[in-house]
Amino acid sequence: MLRYKTRPLTVTARQKAVLNPLQSQRTAEHRLVMRATIILLAAEGKRTSFIADSLHVTRDTVMVWQKRWIEQQAKLDSIEAQENEKTLLAPWFLPLMTNRVQEPP
Repeated sequence: MLRYKTRPLTVTARQKAVLNPLQSQRTAEHRLVMRATIILLAAEGKRTSFIADSLHVTRDTVMVWQKRWIEQQAKLDSIEAQENEKTLLAPWFLPLMTNRVQEPP
């Protein structure tokens, strides 16, 4: 039996502040809600198979979004470090979740 390991990923408090409301918005696109939920569950240390089964998606979908988060983590951390506390990550963060990642200004 093939085992799917959960990729270790971190989510800062400010990133959670963007992900949590997105996860619970009734007007957000379904794919964004799913992606936010995948990231938050993976950050809690949930197994890939548990996440996939809970959200009724494939393990590959979960692994893709874990991988994308990990690949962009350094950029997100850099942006977060440069921003002051009044600025949210959302303007650059949402393109990451919609798979249209661009370099920050």
